[in-house]
Amino acid sequence: MPKEKNTNSKIKKITLFDIIDKKFLQSMQDFFSKTMGVSLINIYNSQWITDPSYSTSFCKYIIGSPKGYSSCESCHKKMEETAIETGNVVISKCHAGLTMFVLPIIIDGKYLGCTTGGQVLTEPMAEEHLKSLAEKFEINDKAYFEEARSLKVLSTEEMESITDLLVIFSNLLFSVYYANFQLAELGLDYRIPQNAALEDWFISKYEKTKKYISERETQVLKLVVLGKSNTEIAKELFISVHTAKAHVSSILEKFGVEDRVQLAVKAVRGKLL
Repeated sequence: MPKEKNTNSKIKKITLFDIIDKKFLQSMQDFFSKTMGVSLINIYNSQWITDPSYSTSFCKYIIGSPKGYSSCESCHKKMEETAIETGNVVISKCHAGLTMFVLPIIIDGKYLGCTTGGQVLTEPMAEEHLKSLAEKFEINDKAYFEEARSLKVLSTEEMESITDLLVIFSNLLFSVYYANFQLAELGLDYRIPQNAALEDWFISKYEKTKKYISERETQVLKLVVLGKSNTEIAKELFISVHTAKAHVSSILEKFGVEDRVQLAVKAVRGKLL
């Protein structure tokens, strides 16, 4: 994608959601996040413009620390600025050692945001590094170490394939939506055909929870559906009972239900597993 540039176009200054429906973009983001097994979120000037998909619990521990939050913010801002400046995907390790990527959304020389994600490892994280992070960010919860050991490990080649696919899809998607936006702004009736049924399918399938659940929460959800208790879940996933209980409570809140039975029914009926 080219760098952002000045243009004399008669098209008014726009935002990303002037050309694409936010709900549809969120659904597409959730779909790719789940399919590729990486976190995803769209940002503009370091601010979230969509909800995070597939965000890891490990990162939540880091961000939950004031020092960790500041380090994350600085790291992501630097990657975003590099992506905008070069007009290319940036793949890099964050301050905590996780591999992240930032894809700039630049259409007709106009910067409209970035798709950023990852939160994976290219190799298992060393225990000493985990301990140093915990000490630096004053993290005392034992579950932090459990979540770190469950982080997905992808090779550099796999990460490059994921970002290549995102670039191709992003270019195709936004080119069509931007072209239709231009036609409408110029008062022309013609529109490049869009598959409304496809949009409806994405929205109906991926807007079933209040927020996207992590990989670990998905593992817990599967065991809840099987009728497992917190103790049994903890034993099977090699986590503490306290951590298992916390995961179940988080999932109940995200699904907007009051008990495990309602949760299991909603998960099965919605075909979320």
